[in-house]
Amino acid sequence: MKGLHRSTVGLAAAGGLLLAATSLQAQALDPSQVHRASAAPGGEARGARGDGARSGRTTEALPASPQVAWRKSLSGPLEVPPVAARDGRVAVIVAGSSEVQLFGPAGDDRGSVALGAPVASTSPAFLADGTLVALAADGHVVFAGVDRRVRHRHALGNRGGEVLALTPTPSGGVIVVAGRVVVELSADARVLSRVQLEEPPSAPVAVARAASGGHDVLFGMRAELHAFRAPFGPRRVTALGGHAPGGLSIADDGAAWAAVGGAVLRIERRVGAVPWRANATSGVAATLHPPAIGIDGSIAFVGIDGSLVVLEPSGDVRHRVALDRAPVVAPGPAPARPVTVEDGPPIFLDASGRVAFVRPSGRVGVVAADGRVALASERVCVGPNGLAPTGPGAFVVGCSEGVLIGIAEADGASPPED
Repeated sequence: MKGLHRSTVGLAAAGGLLLAATSLQAQALDPSQVHRASAAPGGEARGARGDGARSGRTTEALPASPQVAWRKSLSGPLEVPPVAARDGRVAVIVAGSSEVQLFGPAGDDRGSVALGAPVASTSPAFLADGTLVALAADGHVVFAGVDRRVRHRHALGNRGGEVLALTPTPSGGVIVVAGRVVVELSADARVLSRVQLEEPPSAPVAVARAASGGHDVLFGMRAELHAFRAPFGPRRVTALGGHAPGGLSIADDGAAWAAVGGAVLRIERRVGAVPWRANATSGVAATLHPPAIGIDGSIAFVGIDGSLVVLEPSGDVRHRVALDRAPVVAPGPAPARPVTVEDGPPIFLDASGRVAFVRPSGRVGVVAADGRVALASERVCVGPNGLAPTGPGAFVVGCSEGVLIGIAEADGASPPED
C-alpha cells in the first residue's frame, strides 16, 4: 500500500455552467416564527457527516495504528450510519425498532431513548448541548437529554419517512428536511423558521456560518445550488452543471464543495459564482460523496477507482493511495474505461491529515498524512454503512447486518496528537 504519487492539480473552471441568478419561487419565511439564537461555543453538534457543515472533519485525532477494540452485536440490522456525540456517546437505530440505542466509546451499554413509535430511517443528531434528536416514523421530532429523558416533541405534519436527514446547527438547533418543507427547530422544539420549496432537495442540507452572524442553509436542487437564511426566503446561487446526489460539505471560508459527475467542485456563496473544478488534472473522477475538508484547507475524496486523493490547499496532490486490494485482472485487452468501484461510506479527516475509511469490502483503516496506510482489519464486517469518530484515537463502524465495531489505537502504540 505504499507508493506515493505526486502531481500538480490546477484549478480549472468547470465548463457549461449557467451564471444567471434567478429567484426561487417558494413560500417566504414567516418572520413571526423566527427567534434569535446564540451561537454555541466549540461547535459541539454532531450529525451523520460530523458537524452541521457536513465537512467530514473531526477535531480529535484519529488512531495512527488502528486495531479492532470491541464488537457489539445488536438486536437487528442497521439501516443508517451511527452518529457519535462530542462526549463519545454513539447513537444507533435498529431497523423496525421504536428506540434509539446508546453506547459509550468503549462499547458499554448506555441505555436507550424510547420514541413511542417506530424510528424513521434517518440518522439521529446530537445538538451542541448534548441533546439527542431523532425522528419517529409518525412524523414527530423527538428531543432527549443526556439523561435519556424525552423533553420535547414536535409534529412535522407529514410522515417521517420523507425526511432526508437531521442537520444540527451552530446555534444549537436542528434542521429537518421533510419532503419539500425545511424546518429549523431550537433545542426546545420551537420553530425558528419554516419554508416550503417547489420540490424536495436532492440531498441533505448543510449549514454554513454567515460572516454577519447566524448561518445559511445550503442545498442542491435541479442541478443548482440554493441557499436561505431566516427570515429570508431561498435564493438560487448558481448552476452546478449537474446533480450533486451526495450533497454538500462546507469549508471554514464558507465555500461549498460537491461531487458532480465525477468533478470535485468548489462553489463560493455569492450569486452567480463560477464553480471551480479541483480535480481537473488529477486524472481521478470522484464518487458521489462530497470531499472531507481539513482545517488547513486541504480536501480528501475517494475516486471511482477506489483510491484516496488528498489535495493540498494550493491544489497540489498530497498523495493518492489505493484503499482496496488491487483487483485480479484477467489477461487480454485493457478495459476502455477505469473500473468503477462501489462508493462506500464517507471518510473522515482529522487535523493532522489522517483519514479514516471503511470500504464496502469491510476493509477498515487510517491513511496517514504521508500516505501510509495502517489497516485495522481486512474484513471488519459484511456490510459497513458508516463510521463516526468517538474521541482521541477512536472511531466506530456501523454494519448493516447489525454489528457495531470499535476501532482504537493499538496496544503499546503512541497516543495520537491533535
